[in-house]
Amino acid sequence: MNHNLLIALFSIVPLGIGVHLWQKGIRLIRNGKKAEGIVFKNNYKGSINNKTGLYFPVVRFLTEKQEWITQELDIGQYPALEEGKKIRLIYNQENPEEVGIDSVFRLEILPRILVVVGIILLTLGLLGYLDVIELNFNNSIKLL
Repeated sequence: MNHNLLIALFSIVPLGIGVHLWQKGIRLIRNGKKAEGIVFKNNYKGSINNKTGLYFPVVRFLTEKQEWITQELDIGQYPALEEGKKIRLIYNQENPEEVGIDSVFRLEILPRILVVVGIILLTLGLLGYLDVIELNFNNSIKLL
């Protein structure tokens, strides 16, 4: 398969994740309630060879309606957050299981970075596939 087409197809991953996280961040910022929670545990999700992976924090917090929620966050990280650590959270009051760390970076900046990376990769892959540019992985990109 053409490597340009592979780049274009691969771009769907950061683009899709970025769009999902961006929409979730907007919902939480507009309709969310803030709460203090704790890191209950960390779930490790590794790659196929288990040499690389991320820790997905499982947080526990109390809603305004005095309901305890325990939920795994959808953004992993390395290293793991310290278990028992207090953490600022924001949750959807209509669906408290939709929760995130109350952080401008996680709710707004990271999703936008992923979308931009996805768009750049998609553009480069499609332009290379259409022979508008040549992607030379040894040197650089050049226009044809």
